[in-house]
Amino acid sequence: MIKPALVLAMFMLSVAVNAADPMKPPGWGAPVPVMDESPAPALALQQIRLRGTEASAVINNQLVHTGDLVEGARVVSIQPQRVTLKIRKKLVELSLLKPVKH
Repeated sequence: MIKPALVLAMFMLSVAVNAADPMKPPGWGAPVPVMDESPAPALALQQIRLRGTEASAVINNQLVHTGDLVEGARVVSIQPQRVTLKIRKKLVELSLLKPVKH
């Protein structure tokens, strides 16, 4: 004869395995969708101007200085032939001479 305590324990175990925890919010434990990073903005260096210790550049028709933001990119440095930008923790160089690949 099967003991009632054993039957009850088996029933409770099957309910616990097959049922969701009512204390967890809906969707808990579901895989989190990976967010695609939006593509880097198209940036065109048009001009660099150096005057004494002051440097500026024109990127996408916008006058910028070191520290400024342009299309979500931070201007890190302006040098005679190139501008260094920081886009999503990566450094990117724009050049007046030729495209620089990284």
